[in-house]
Amino acid sequence: MPRRSDTRHIPSDDAVEDALAALLANTRRIRRKLTLLQLADSIEVAAAGLGSVEAVSDRVGLSYEMLRQFLTVKKLSPKVKALITQRRIESVDMAHRLSKLPIIDQELVAHAIANGDLDSDDARAIIALKKCAPTLPIRDIIARIQQTRSAKHFLILFMWPRFPLTETALTKRFASILGQDGVIAIHNVSGMGVLAISESGKVHLHHTAKRYGLTRKALIDSILAGELRQYVG
Repeated sequence: MPRRSDTRHIPSDDAVEDALAALLANTRRIRRKLTLLQLADSIEVAAAGLGSVEAVSDRVGLSYEMLRQFLTVKKLSPKVKALITQRRIESVDMAHRLSKLPIIDQELVAHAIANGDLDSDDARAIIALKKCAPTLPIRDIIARIQQTRSAKHFLILFMWPRFPLTETALTKRFASILGQDGVIAIHNVSGMGVLAISESGKVHLHHTAKRYGLTRKALIDSILAGELRQYVG
């Protein structure tokens, strides 16, 4: 059954065509003329005229899921919407992720992104951690992630081992495989592990996984279980 738009007002044919043209002109380029909120408005107009978001998807050649991501900007708080209007947040993926947070958390993370205190990788990690640890204050999560930003890094999330293991012990375990310079920091955030590795650590991770015929996830699991301890240069 097609998903009908909730908009009761049926726009004119010209309005629908203008909305479709706006989507076609602004969803296939890096620099868009329209903001995310304006694009969400265009999707709503087009869906109201064509009968569903799926019909819009067929006309503009974008997936239904992608169009729904654009529409989630409507769920953002007024303060976050203002940042989008000011074009201080441009990523539809980031706006979609922010919409999953409570309003206060949305605003704290959004302002940190807009001010350059967090990059997209940091924000994704923060939102993922908040989902796994909903009772943990967002300020604490942001502070943990920001501690890893002193050097170029890559974040890896994992479930903290059930058996007792300190952050220091786990840092040594990963450093034995990725090298002392490969591990920037490890944090246990309410049972979710956050591993920040350097460029050299990423290279060691790739080569070690290849050497043992493992996926990177399988290699991480092996290190967590203490099955791999010897440094591989």
